[in-house]
Amino acid sequence: MADKKEQIAELYKELYEIPENKRYALGSKGVKIINKIHKLKCEEGN
Repeated sequence: MADKKEQIAELYKELYEIPENKRYALGSKGVKIINKIHKLKCEEGN
């Protein structure tokens, strides 16, 4: 399993593949990605 920093990087990449004007329209998918990033950062202690 990838370490947390790699997971965070992957999630950011996924998020930024979504055009900015469509990120909010996606709603729950974008929110889920952001929540995953936040959770990983908290576990990491940032």
